[in-house]
Amino acid sequence: GDAKLDYVCAINSKGVQSGDNTDKQESSESMSSGTGWPVAGGFVVTNHHVVADRNIINILLRNGEKMTGTVVMDDATNDLVLIQVSDESRLPPALPLSTKPTHAGVRVFTIGYPHPDLMGSEPKITDGIISSLTGFDNDPRTYQISVPLQSGNSGGPLINMNGEVIGI
Repeated sequence: GDAKLDYVCAINSKGVQSGDNTDKQESSESMSSGTGWPVAGGFVVTNHHVVADRNIINILLRNGEKMTGTVVMDDATNDLVLIQVSDESRLPPALPLSTKPTHAGVRVFTIGYPHPDLMGSEPKITDGIISSLTGFDNDPRTYQISVPLQSGNSGGPLINMNGEVIGI
């Protein structure tokens, strides 16, 4: 339902870079954006490539409010980051993670912010199926899906029809 839209937030990594203590303006070319989603304990998950090696992340909630987050765990190998937000109470409830394995043919959907500069700031839902449980070179860490994704969907949750996150 529409309530799931409240579980994602736009991630904008334009801002203070790791180890950069100056107030210099960065070019718009250095800005990166994507989608994130809350997990337990006041944390937000997104992809490593979305935050572009920055430590301080700007988070835009669906209601238009902005907040700051700090990268507390970064896994470039698996393209994941965990961001701790400045005010946990402002985050929507955490999305539940699936505890059961999935299989090919399962219907899934994602919610995210593809091309917000062109397509608007409302989150978009796209759906499809899991085509394969392995990605390139039979990598079991990745699925192949028929969900159409675009720039800005990066970091968003892949959700099964029970409303549980099964991937990112």
